[in-house]
Amino acid sequence: MLTNATIIMIIGMIIVYLFLFIMIGLMNLISFVLSYFPEEKPVLVNAASSELEEIAAAIAIAKRKI
Repeated sequence: MLTNATIIMIIGMIIVYLFLFIMIGLMNLISFVLSYFPEEKPVLVNAASSELEEIAAAIAIAKRKI
């Protein structure tokens, strides 16, 4: 009975290590493939004016309700 449990444990450990080996290999492959694509450049939006307009609109609505 102890022998069967040991065999099952060893098989489980082999499966886990195989999974980890495949996962790390795929992560390295994806990293290699993605290195050929350019990084996305952030789009610069004039956030300050947009935020100020939203704040001004909120203040105007609040004053209208008073």
